[in-house]
Amino acid sequence: MFSLVHAVCLGPYSAHAADTRWAVYAGAEGQRDADRPAHGLVLVAWSARRARDAATLGVTLNTDTLRVHAAGLPLTESTTLGAQLTGELFVAGLSTDFWRDGAHVAERTFRSSYAQAQVWTRTQHADAFVAEVELGGRRWFFSPQPGETGAAFTLPAEAWVFEPRVRLTGWRLRDDAGFDEPTRLFPRLRGWAVGVELGMDARSSAGPWGGDATGTDPRNRSEQFAFRARPWAMGGAPLSERVRAQAQAEAGWARGDDDLTRRRVGGLTPYVAQVPGVPWAHDLADRYASGLLSLPVALDDLRDIELGPVIGAAALTDPRRAGDADQVGVRWGAGVALDARLDAWQVDARGGYSPSLPQRDAAGAWTLFLGAGWIGAGD
Repeated sequence: MFSLVHAVCLGPYSAHAADTRWAVYAGAEGQRDADRPAHGLVLVAWSARRARDAATLGVTLNTDTLRVHAAGLPLTESTTLGAQLTGELFVAGLSTDFWRDGAHVAERTFRSSYAQAQVWTRTQHADAFVAEVELGGRRWFFSPQPGETGAAFTLPAEAWVFEPRVRLTGWRLRDDAGFDEPTRLFPRLRGWAVGVELGMDARSSAGPWGGDATGTDPRNRSEQFAFRARPWAMGGAPLSERVRAQAQAEAGWARGDDDLTRRRVGGLTPYVAQVPGVPWAHDLADRYASGLLSLPVALDDLRDIELGPVIGAAALTDPRRAGDADQVGVRWGAGVALDARLDAWQVDARGGYSPSLPQRDAAGAWTLFLGAGWIGAGD
């Protein structure tokens, strides 16, 4: 699962308030649909750091994804080294879902798994600029989804992929628990940050996949080399003693991509370009632009609990998932978000409705995310 804040900006979280931390979180996002009514997540994380200047070690199990990482190992006064091993079983990229024109198409679902290794350097320039260079490699594995994948569906090639990345970040955001505590899924933004991720995928094998009895899928004619750029920005400021405004925006451009690596658009989790009311697994895009605006209001003097409206929108190519790269569609929706930080506990409730999916009028284009978690020090 891709999280703009945690994956692009910050990488694996660190434990700087305690030498050792445990964290657990469980949540689910649902929509009114008979075939796919909900998607859930269960997160268990452990991290440790023995000295302020030492590397952080961590293990995270996020539903179907296991990560073991070491980050922040000093190389020079301004540069650190990090490394991570990741394995994801069956549900990588939510390939077990396929939505088209507001309806779920079980015949086009399948299982995706991978094993991945990454190593990176992160260099701090002055106070606000960070440059990160990452080298990664991945091996994909695929199999039919039992009882669903159609007989005419062609699985992707089980390829090795070389994945170099460069990330440039300008960071003027105040510290927040949402940046380094895995149970705080939604950071409270004060200040600003901008950045861009540039990447390439070099596949050992590529070619057309997908499709059904009517023919191959023009959307998934993957190329041996895929290139992409993803700029982003976020920021927030107080409007009054209890009211804040915060916004985040991102865009993407890619060539040679396919549905294995396209960006998820829709839903209210941190793993997507958020659009209230659009189901989590509804849209995938390689060319898109999106934004989310919220107005959190503190409900108590300590500002432990915030509640406020959210509105989001995205423009994306090939909205029908039919292989028409020149067609552009718009998704937008509005809702409400609750963020309660109660000492070591976290409670999230976020819901919304999207009038931009008229094909779902019968079912209602709404989504609801509920989650709760706990974080604490341990031995």
